[in-house]
Amino acid sequence: WAWCSVNTRSVFMSRPSNSFLSGPDNYALAPFLDLLNHRPDVQLSDFSLQNHKSFHQVKAGFNNQTECYEIRSVCGTQRYEQAFINYGPHDNQRLLLEYGFVTMSSPHSVVYVETDKVQLYLCFYSHLWRAALHGQVVGEKTEARSNQTARTLCQQLLKDTQIALDKILHLLAQCGQPDREQLEVVKALRKEEMWILECCVKALKDSVHLDDEMSSCKANLGAMS
Repeated sequence: WAWCSVNTRSVFMSRPSNSFLSGPDNYALAPFLDLLNHRPDVQLSDFSLQNHKSFHQVKAGFNNQTECYEIRSVCGTQRYEQAFINYGPHDNQRLLLEYGFVTMSSPHSVVYVETDKVQLYLCFYSHLWRAALHGQVVGEKTEARSNQTARTLCQQLLKDTQIALDKILHLLAQCGQPDREQLEVVKALRKEEMWILECCVKALKDSVHLDDEMSSCKANLGAMS
């Protein structure tokens, strides 16, 4: 509880080494800073950087000249308009752990996959994918097998997510109000995972159909010539 209370309200601030602070993390509490809400499209930059100005650009950090932690809107904020900052390119699980909230419109949403599950499905193709990343040509058959393997992995993750979601719904039907609020957040995260995985499966299927259409066009052109 104590760690979460400090971690969700603190900011990272690089400071010179001294005798009473140790470790890689330097946490600082800045009064009123945590009142500013997160918005993923806000461009956050340091005071030392001279970036191109945009409507949603904010400069934030410790200003060595004033010796204060400052947040400035580069293009200004209208009267009565809420001022936002960007907590960083975090997915919802990271936002929940680090800041105590989630957002349903994050462009950084991801699905975490256990290492052993990735190795189980992709170990046979890892050397081929490494070759492709280095610019080497991959054959059509290998590409098709890789596509099918990725779809199989996504479909298995969909099943796992649905099982977890069913358990959450079962708990929601039995719990009281304090636990319900937390379970509703977990349910929203699981639904987000399902949406991402469903989009991945659709994209992989569409890519196969596109390859088939291109192969058909090439065959027709060859027959005509």
